[in-house]
Amino acid sequence: VNTSATPISVTYTVTAFNGTCSADTTITLIVKPLPAIIASSSPATICMGDVVTLTASGGIAYQWSTGATTVGPQSLIVDTPSVPTTYLVAGMGLNGCINFTSTNVDISTISVDAGSDQTICFGFTVQLNATVSGNAVSYLWSPDSTLNSTSVPNPSANPASTSLYFVEVYNSDGCYAEDSVTVFIIRSSQCLVYVYNGITPNGDNNNDVWFIDGIQSFPNNNVSIFNRWGNKVWEADHYDNKDVVWKGDNQQGDPLPDGTYYYIIIIHGEDGTPDTRSGWVEVTH
Repeated sequence: VNTSATPISVTYTVTAFNGTCSADTTITLIVKPLPAIIASSSPATICMGDVVTLTASGGIAYQWSTGATTVGPQSLIVDTPSVPTTYLVAGMGLNGCINFTSTNVDISTISVDAGSDQTICFGFTVQLNATVSGNAVSYLWSPDSTLNSTSVPNPSANPASTSLYFVEVYNSDGCYAEDSVTVFIIRSSQCLVYVYNGITPNGDNNNDVWFIDGIQSFPNNNVSIFNRWGNKVWEADHYDNKDVVWKGDNQQGDPLPDGTYYYIIIIHGEDGTPDTRSGWVEVTH
């Protein structure tokens, strides 16, 4: 095989014997150089369904493993592989010799499941949860008007009516997937204010604030938090689970120690009649 840039001349000699006499002759072979075929893919990693451009150079004609045949000093073809693929190409040089090379294309995949549809009472809060297959580097939920966050996998939603939420996820290669989930709103006698007994304000965007489901239906309200000695450590009017929320801190915004605290919730209905709820809530950082 001639891998140089110029032809190589090789002379072979053959000698024949008949016992006492001999004779010989020679033959000269010209070994032509193989073309230096180069192949590449752009981009080398694509998202599922995207197009890749395959390029080969160094010859005058090419045969690809896709079945495509191209002629010219440079070969350009496109393909949409659905799995990681190695493309082979045979290239012919000006002297008619053929050489082979290959190029690889990787597939970057990501998918997301926004979860099952959910049904909640009017004024209640529901936690959405996106499950991703692949490495997600960013999340985007919409619409954002009733969400506590749009950039986390598990935001809380407090819609006033039945709503459809969309989640988009992206990975480090820029590949994208989306899904949706519906939150249905019901209004019935079973819909009451529900108080959760735990809060973990550690900054992981999961249970960082204290939700009082249904309190949005009673904007005329007062919420007070007391420590174990009966001292009031936090208080707010018009608690709404979004702009007015307790984050496990005192009135000055300083984090409270882990432990059991006690609440008194006073809500006023449309007729102004107060209703008082009381109980305990555990703070764990």
